[in-house]
This record gives sequence, structure tokens and C-alpha cells, in this order.
Amino acid sequence: MSQLEITVKKILDSLNVISDDLNPVEWIPKHRTIQPYVSINMSGKFDWSNTPYMKEITNHLDQYSPTQYIALMKGVRVGGTFALVHNGVPYIMSERPANIMLISANKELARKTMQGVDHGIDGCKIRHLMTKSSGVKSNSSGDTMESKSFAGGYELFNFGGQSIDNMRQVTASIIIADEIDAIKEKSKEGGSFIKLMGDRAKDAGLLKKIIYLSSPRLLDSSLIYELFLEGDQRVYYVPCPKCGEYIELVWNERNENNTRYGIIFDVKNSEVIKNSVRYRCGKCENEFAETKQLKKDMLNAGYWKPTIERENKTFVSYRLSALYAPPTMDNWYDFAIEYQKAFPRGGIKDDSRYQSFVNSILGMPFKPEGITLKSTRLQENRREYKIGECPFELSKKDGNGEIIIISMACDLNGWEDDGRIDYEIVAKSEKGATYSIDAGSFGTFIPKVEKTALEREGVNVAKEDSERIKYTYKLGVENSIWKQFEEKIALTYGKSERKLTIITIDVGVYKDLAISFVKRIKNMGYTVIPIMGADEEIFTQQNKTETGSIYQIAKVGDIYLLNVNVIKDKLSKYINSESYIDEAGQMQQPPNFMNFPEYDSKQNKYTYRNYFAHYEAEHKLVKKTEGGIDRYLWEKKRPGIQNHFWDVRIYNEFSAIFMTDLICSNSNPYKARNYKTQKITANWENAARLIKEASIENNVPLS
Repeated sequence: MSQLEITVKKILDSLNVISDDLNPVEWIPKHRTIQPYVSINMSGKFDWSNTPYMKEITNHLDQYSPTQYIALMKGVRVGGTFALVHNGVPYIMSERPANIMLISANKELARKTMQGVDHGIDGCKIRHLMTKSSGVKSNSSGDTMESKSFAGGYELFNFGGQSIDNMRQVTASIIIADEIDAIKEKSKEGGSFIKLMGDRAKDAGLLKKIIYLSSPRLLDSSLIYELFLEGDQRVYYVPCPKCGEYIELVWNERNENNTRYGIIFDVKNSEVIKNSVRYRCGKCENEFAETKQLKKDMLNAGYWKPTIERENKTFVSYRLSALYAPPTMDNWYDFAIEYQKAFPRGGIKDDSRYQSFVNSILGMPFKPEGITLKSTRLQENRREYKIGECPFELSKKDGNGEIIIISMACDLNGWEDDGRIDYEIVAKSEKGATYSIDAGSFGTFIPKVEKTALEREGVNVAKEDSERIKYTYKLGVENSIWKQFEEKIALTYGKSERKLTIITIDVGVYKDLAISFVKRIKNMGYTVIPIMGADEEIFTQQNKTETGSIYQIAKVGDIYLLNVNVIKDKLSKYINSESYIDEAGQMQQPPNFMNFPEYDSKQNKYTYRNYFAHYEAEHKLVKKTEGGIDRYLWEKKRPGIQNHFWDVRIYNEFSAIFMTDLICSNSNPYKARNYKTQKITANWENAARLIKEASIENNVPLS
């Protein structure tokens, strides 16, 4: 025994703590039975062989262990909460009774945590230790989902979603905080939260145990990552079944010879080939597939190894990815599918899915990337069709199928009586690739930055400014800017004279005048959606960039508020899409590939300066808000820079998202009539299919 362990034992002896002298790793399998309703796969007598890596971590709960702080940064479904909370708490109640505090990110998680503890109490047959109650359903304050009193006058407190101030009145020797990174996002006081936990256990002295466990979130603000770095950073090593060398299980990395190792897999038709998922050893470069028995043998032969030496021996930290998850849980094939969805081979990385993979599967914090866009690749996407033409046949030739919708989006600029409307008309194909039909402006307003550029080129701006006709946003007057707009929206395309499917108008400026025009053209039979950007001060969380959070209806007026940060994030990925040659020698375009008409020297359109440069006007920055929480925000690189055609492309992208949601819902008469209550997932593939079916039924050609 070390001197510290001897001191701890003396303190316990002086307190007359009586137990059967089993440590947690010995006590839990002796007493815990896993009920079938808890886990069918692992029901029966608890067995450490399923999660052997949790033995060392759980043993720190032993009353003689000198360890006081334990940090576990983990992936999902590795059994961390089950071992430390669902089994660890009953052990404490029975063998080393003390006040216990459980902390979860929200009330629902707190309820599930206590439910797991209740299963552990019943599975260990220690319900008789609970005082003032005979069962978990009792309304007695002694045994509830919020707290439990147990033998010796001790209590278990369960906090979830409350302010940290609610915990200031409670002291405990054992504190377990689950999903601590999510707790921080609920609180602006992450650092003081850690200090508060320490203060609540201060009276316990050497007997205190403070346990932090969590999947990490963002690198710069992750508490569990910070705590992991504070400890000795232990990693679990297992023997390679081919060479016997001990290795850390990793995901598809490269060694010093630039050879891939870790979990690798093959893809066919964008899908993971199940039998191809295997592990390549970084030591011997031999490969092996995952089987239940092989993985179980590897895990049980493994050991924890500190990767850094620390003077403070009372603080230990662990890193454990879901790649180590027990064979009864998810397997490497499941993870390969998730990775392929997040980062499809030959496709575009989905930041949201990729962050989820890094956090939940690899058990590592995610570092969001700042993005600076370049339009060079877009300029290479000029195709053999003319400005103002909808390329119905070219879309089919490209393998993109029919043109499904034609949308027009507008951005209002200038002054009330000297306006300019920037617009773009975009065709979206069956496969998702887009074809810009026309982009330009109504009105003659010249922004200051453009005037400065013209003056540098020797243009007499003052003379031109005094001679130009100025257009107003007012309706019903001779120089109304809306007249030109009406002429443009009246155009039709192709042999079937296709009309615009949907029009979006940014009504953020001159709102009343713009809304009046929206009402006017709605009465003419057009589908028009007035839109506004959501408050730019509301930063979007990096881990919430799914389609469902893109827009909402304003509380006042029939206006759609757009989460433009999310749409810009998606569009930035499309900009980098590249066409490729398939196995048959045919050019293929990935979904959302962006096509543009050929250059016409007679029209001052689609030049770098007046169009493509707008795509480079903004960049994505990662910013810290109050409380140190990372958020991302797209903003202009400098004041006055022109970004209008970037904006209208954002609005056209919203049009496609809006149409997708509409067409796949029962608001679509065709869907309601033919599919009734059947739920159809709202994605572009399904929306395009329904539109094609309806066009055939109604004998309305798409081209």
C-alpha cells in the first residue's frame, strides 16, 4: 500500500465503515444481475468480459483508492454510464455509503440516469437499503426520481437541467457528472461549474470522488477534453491478432510511410460493402475482420496505458472511442455506414454528420473549420447553353434527368426612390444539379464601392449618376422598378412553355412596398414566398446544421425567416463539387453540382466582377459568444463588398428546400390523394419523383 492508501484506510477505519471488503470490480459481478428489460443481449449475471476496459475505471470507486478525480472522454455505447453510475452507485450505497450527487445535462437525461440507478438497485437486490419507501413508484420523498435516502442517513441527489446555483446547498462525497459538455452548453458558467463540483465535495477530503464522463463536442469549448488533458491521458491498447503487438484501435489513419491503417472499407455505388470492413494493423500491416469472439478476446487482453506522466496522482483521465464498444453493441460496419454518410467517397463532406461521427464514434472533440470561398471552380462550370435558356435536353444528356423546378430569387438594394433588384433564375434537375438560367439586375442604383471602382477606371461617375434614370419601389408610378420585374417573371421556357415554379423575394428592406408587390403577383397566380434572414446575432450551433432548422414562419405576417448560416454552409460545399468520369467513360455530376451558361460578350452578365466575385464576398468564421461557447457565422470580408448574387443563390436554395418539404407533405394534393397518410421522407429525390408522377398523371410535360 502507498502512504496515501494507508492514510485513506485509517480514515475509513476511524469512521467504522463496514463492508465485505470487496472492491467494485469484485462486488458488481457477484451482486448484479442484468434484467432482460435492461438489455436482452447481456441479461443475466453481470460479466466484465463484455466491457473489460471499464474495470480499471470503475475500481477507482473503491474506498481505498487514492484517486479523487476521474475523467472519461468517450464515444457512445461503450458502457461507461452503465458501469460507473448504474452499477457504481449501488456499490457505493451498499459498501461505502456516502452522500452522492448525480448531474445530467437536462431533466430527461436525469430521469433516464435515475431509472438506470433503479435498475441497478433492483438488479443488486439492495432495495431494502432505501429508507422511507418500499419501492421506486412511491411518492415518498425518500425514494423518488429526484432523490433517494438510504441506510446510514445518506442521500442520493439527482440534478438535471437546473442552474448550477441549485446545487450550492448540497454536499456530497461522490459526484458524477454525465455528458458534461452538454451541461456546459446549458450554462454560461462552465469553468465555475467545475469549481462548484469541487466545492460540493470539499468536506469529504481524501475520500471524495469526482467523476466526469462525456462525449466531447467542440474542441475550443469542450470541458471533457480540457479535463482529459489535465489527467494522465490513458489509452486502451489491445493485441493485434496477426502480430501480437499492442495497438490502439483507430479509424483510417496514415503511418510514417503514408500507408493507411486502422478501420478501412470499400465502397460500391456509394454504399459500404459489408464484408470489406476490416482493420489494418499499423505495426504489421496485416488485416483482420471484426467478429464477436475475436473482438471479445482482444478487449479482454487489453490494458490502459498513461501517455503522459503527471505529478498529481489523484487525477486520472481516459479516452475511449466507440470502436472498442462490446460485440453486443454497434460494430465497425455500422460505423463505416455513418462515416460514408458524413464523408461520402467522391462526394461532399457533411459537417454536421461528420462532427457527430467524430464526437460520438471516435470520442474526440470536433474542430470546426473556417471557410473562405473561391469561385474559380464555378467559372469552369460554364456549359453549352445560352443566357436566358433553360437547358432541358442538356440536363438529360448530363445524366441529371428532367428539370423539376424553375425558381427565381430576388434581393432588394439601394434606396426607396433609387432602387436595384438583383435576381437569379435557377433550374433544379431531377438528380439535384442546378443550371443558372439568368442573373442580372433591375434598376440603376450604383453602390459606393462600385462607384469607386469605376472612378479608378476613368469613368465620369458624377456625370453618369446625374444622367441615369432612377427607379422607385413604389407601385403604380411610371418609373416603378416592379414593372421590369413583372416582365421577367412572365417569361416561359422550352417547348412546353414552363413558367416559374416559385419566386422568393427578400422583404427585409422596404418591407411594406415589397409585401404589396408580393400580394399583387400572388393574385396573378404565382407562388411567391416573402423571406427575411433571421437575426444575425443569433449564431447557429455548429452541431445543428440539419435541414429541419433552416426556416420558420415569422410570428407576425406571412414571412419566412431563414437560417441563412445553415444554407450558406450547405452551398459552400456545392461550390467545391467536381464532375467526374465514371467507369463507362461518361461524365457524371454529383448532386447539387452548379452549372452556368456560356459567356456572351454582348451581355454584361456572368463575369467575374459582376457575378462570380459575389461568391467570394463572405467567409465563415468561428466565434466565441458569451460563456465561451463556439458558434459559427458567415459575414462579409469587409464593409461594402458586393454579395448580392451569393444572396440570391442562397434564396434559390431555400426555394428547393421549401418545395421539398411542401411536395412530400399532405399539403400536396397529389401526395395526399395517392399516398394518403403514408409518411414520405422530405428529400429532393422523393420530391422530384412525386413531381414527375404528378406531371404524368396530369399530362403536363416537364420539358
